[in-house]
Amino acid sequence: MLRERLTLQDVGLRIRRDEQRGYISLESDRFLLEPAVERAARSTAEALDVASVPVLTYLANEIAVEPTPEREESPSRSGRSAIPYSTITGIEPLLSTDHIVIYASPDPAGIAQWMRASAFGVLKPGGILLNEWAAEDLKAEVGDRISLTYYMTGSFGRLETRHVSLVLNAVVPFDPVTDDPGWTPEYPGVTDADSIADWDPPFPVNLAKVLDRDEEYWRRRRATPKAFVTLEDAQRLWTQDADRFGRLTAFRCYSSNDLSLSRLADRFEEELLDRVSPAAMGLRFEPVRQQALSAGAGSTDFGMLFVSFSFFLILSAAMLVALLFRLGVQRRSSEVGLLLAVGWAPRRVMGLLLREGAVPAVVGGVLGLFGAFGFAWVMLAGLRSSWSDAVRTDALHVYVSGASMVAGFASSIAVAMLAIAWALSGLTRRPVRALMAGAAAATENTAGTRRSCLEPISSTNVAPVFNRWNTRTANPCHTSRDRSLASPTVVAILALAVAAASLVLPRMTERMSESVGFFCCGAAMLVAALAGIARLMRSPARRVLHQPGIWAAPRLGLRNLPRHPGRSLLTIGLVASATFLITAIEAFRIDPQAPSVERTSGTGGFSLLAESVVPLTFDLNTPEGRDALGLADESPDLLEDVAFITFRLREGDQTSCLNLYKPTNPRILGATEAMIDRGGFSFASTSAESPEERENPWNLLERSFEDGAIPVIGDEAAVKWQLHLGLGRDLTITDERGRDVVLRFVALLQGSVLQGELVIAERRFEALFPSQSGYAFYLIDAPPDRADEAARYLERRLESFGFDVTSTALRLADYAAVQNTYLSTFQTLGGLGLVLGTFGLAAVLLRNVWERRGELALMRAVGFSTASLGWMVLIENAALVALGLAAGLVPAAVAVAPHLAQRAQTIPWVSLGGTIMAVWIVGVAAGAVALIPALRTPLLPALRTE
Repeated sequence: MLRERLTLQDVGLRIRRDEQRGYISLESDRFLLEPAVERAARSTAEALDVASVPVLTYLANEIAVEPTPEREESPSRSGRSAIPYSTITGIEPLLSTDHIVIYASPDPAGIAQWMRASAFGVLKPGGILLNEWAAEDLKAEVGDRISLTYYMTGSFGRLETRHVSLVLNAVVPFDPVTDDPGWTPEYPGVTDADSIADWDPPFPVNLAKVLDRDEEYWRRRRATPKAFVTLEDAQRLWTQDADRFGRLTAFRCYSSNDLSLSRLADRFEEELLDRVSPAAMGLRFEPVRQQALSAGAGSTDFGMLFVSFSFFLILSAAMLVALLFRLGVQRRSSEVGLLLAVGWAPRRVMGLLLREGAVPAVVGGVLGLFGAFGFAWVMLAGLRSSWSDAVRTDALHVYVSGASMVAGFASSIAVAMLAIAWALSGLTRRPVRALMAGAAAATENTAGTRRSCLEPISSTNVAPVFNRWNTRTANPCHTSRDRSLASPTVVAILALAVAAASLVLPRMTERMSESVGFFCCGAAMLVAALAGIARLMRSPARRVLHQPGIWAAPRLGLRNLPRHPGRSLLTIGLVASATFLITAIEAFRIDPQAPSVERTSGTGGFSLLAESVVPLTFDLNTPEGRDALGLADESPDLLEDVAFITFRLREGDQTSCLNLYKPTNPRILGATEAMIDRGGFSFASTSAESPEERENPWNLLERSFEDGAIPVIGDEAAVKWQLHLGLGRDLTITDERGRDVVLRFVALLQGSVLQGELVIAERRFEALFPSQSGYAFYLIDAPPDRADEAARYLERRLESFGFDVTSTALRLADYAAVQNTYLSTFQTLGGLGLVLGTFGLAAVLLRNVWERRGELALMRAVGFSTASLGWMVLIENAALVALGLAAGLVPAAVAVAPHLAQRAQTIPWVSLGGTIMAVWIVGVAAGAVALIPALRTPLLPALRTE
């Protein structure tokens, strides 16, 4: 639809008809025809089979004849030194007289006059033609060297004066072809002026050089060229940014006998519009709704991250459910034995217990749904208030979908029932007599043994019990247990293999991301750690405890750890899961301290960064540039030793963590040669191959790829989490002309202030976004003691340009605050895991102390004090917590090792150590709180029942 309704005026093009000279001229409001338009115009002329002439007209400040001895000695050759402000046209030279008609008018007399002159037939590369007015004014003759002086735009928009020397090939007379002001397209402020004195060009004009005869020429012939050169020379001299802006000012087509000029103009416009893409001219439909929905989906699925981190919490909850249900069933072992004794089938008993367990599981699942809603509400409330650094908005509300609620409820019931089934496994296969006697607890988790190695103490077995406390080697049950020692070892080895693969595969293949590798490695290492502890618990004691003293009771407590290995492992697993989650997340936390000013830091050695709404075309590093911006008239010493590195900027979506939405049109910076040569910043990874690229990875921006991909550098965090790409991966964007362009990541910055932008080389930026002139992004290297003052000064003086200066330290702190805030939300899961671990510890300790009342009473009877018994049980509990900490710390350290190895920022050891200590204190405190009422229970009644 857009193509059907598109007109040339819509894209800034026009077709000018010259009825007198018999041609049409395609021209642009932008003065130069864009490359896509030029290609379309050439193909249109070929399709219509008409003669065409590409044209490039430029303005020379001066045309002069270079002095020679012969010229100086001849009075007749003494002419004007230079002609100011003259247009010069570049056209393709004629190869034969057959082409003369291309430049001729329909008037036969004009054609004959042109053929008699045939001057264009002798125009050669490196040569020039002067019209008869200019040649007479300069007293120039064929063979003289003609000097042209003209302006070219340099860096920062500076006008640079350049010179070229050409040989005069011929002098052309005025005729309908050469006497044509139409060679010069319309240029507001110049071609529409009545005199040269009325010009309003974007460059300085020295009117003192303009004589009356120059004004007379302008009044009579306007912008008629005074000289002609080959199109090749014109483009070489005056179109240094041809790919960016174009290389023609007009494209002429001449009518033929069977095609009138008006018909030619209509057909040319129709054919041209069919061949030029509206997108190439900056006109295209944008799927706004689709883009909004895509961006609204977010760059990273934090729901999956929560589920992934919740895996350890779910595992802890499942273990706690299994532990509590198993303890409850063990207290009802006599009831189970009675049911079996009266004829109930084991499967029926199992079904009965599972149905009993399903009732609290369903109730818990329903309560969990309300708890999930409450937890989500609290999290969003935190993100709207104290955690607002992560989202920077208060437009956050709880969204509940029926599918997610059903899935969560069903999965929680399934996990609970599996845990209950595991807790009941093997219970009904035990001897009925043992169950009715309440021996389930004594035989629990013996891993293949026929009876407990540490059965409850009674008055009839006190000696054997103390003997087994001292050495378990005499107990025959260890023989049967040792036959299964290989099982934990095999599990540990397999888990370690999985962990190693999870560390290596993300670096060898793109099929596994680092986040998936982290979770797989962490889970595998947790399994390996627990399997190692299980293997340790099954190992017999090597030394006999026979020396009394203050450490005798604590050592007895340590020997009691394998008393119920299943309970101990569950308790250790609870603490380990919480410890792993809290420690791993804490290791990812960024220390918000002031960053380093070294070039290899995240600031790149810059103190400030700035953006301007209006791009600046002046060099802030030069006195001329500062003076042009009014920065030299006030406190000039303030900017001494302050250096500016400039970037071109194409506005778009932020790729940093400050953007909640998925970036579909990323911000792109064009790095100047000054930035590439300077280097700086820390790199997480590069594709450098040569020593120069390894020393300064910014040189990778100059690399060329055979498939035309453009090298790009981005921040690792943004590339991985916002764009979901990596080193060597491609990102497709749309340039200003509607073309799909492939950007290939050749290096990834590490924790930099450039997290919100992608960086390409300036020359490639100009080719992709030709209309983006000037520089709008700055990295400023200022002395730290004057950085704040310089920032305030620049903002005040450049306020009219929308110049906004920010500290690089504050920018990095903003990025760190976002990451740390999200980590804090994830760490709440670790806190919930710690709560579960605390309940598990308390449950295990209370159960153990209750079962050992007779044993503790006997020890009191033989002389142990209450303090000694409390110390013994507390050490046992503290050992479980310590093993849980170790089982969580080691996997966490291994899982985050790749992350720590790639980052130079300081690890928050203080907060990490404080967190670990807090976990240990909470665990020990939970044991102590559970121990107090247990020790206050009268022990003598328990002894009397033995």
